[in-house]
Amino acid sequence: MTFISPIESCEDPNYRYKLEFDYCPENIPFKSSIDLISCFLTTMDADGNLIPYSNLNPYELVAYISLVSSDGFLDSIPPGSTPDNIISGNLTSNGRPFDEKIIFTFKNLIFNVRGRYKLKITVFDLSVMLSHQQRTSSLNISSVVSDTVEIQ
Repeated sequence: MTFISPIESCEDPNYRYKLEFDYCPENIPFKSSIDLISCFLTTMDADGNLIPYSNLNPYELVAYISLVSSDGFLDSIPPGSTPDNIISGNLTSNGRPFDEKIIFTFKNLIFNVRGRYKLKITVFDLSVMLSHQQRTSSLNISSVVSDTVEIQ
């Protein structure tokens, strides 16, 4: 089991968002379906105090999972692969309320490449996308990158 601290998250003047893995395996079976990856989004005030997610509708948030190189900096596409076939299954997850946090669970993932990588999860706010509102910050609420995982 790997627990990861979050990478830099998008901030607005009143809230900070922190995305953390709840569970991420260190070893992932090659070409086998797994239902083990989940993460939590927490909301904090400007002073870092945990607050309920009242400013967000969890059902309007979508998380996307991808693979990045083991150094965590570059998107990694092995030779002969395309982005469509590196991971298959449910690459997105809708948010659900859970103990004053929002949980995202990825199910039926199949990893179609072998090697050492990191998982990256990014959460987007669909309400901003769909409302066509001008926003000074990104549609990306927060992202997190795992420790290195072995796909074998």
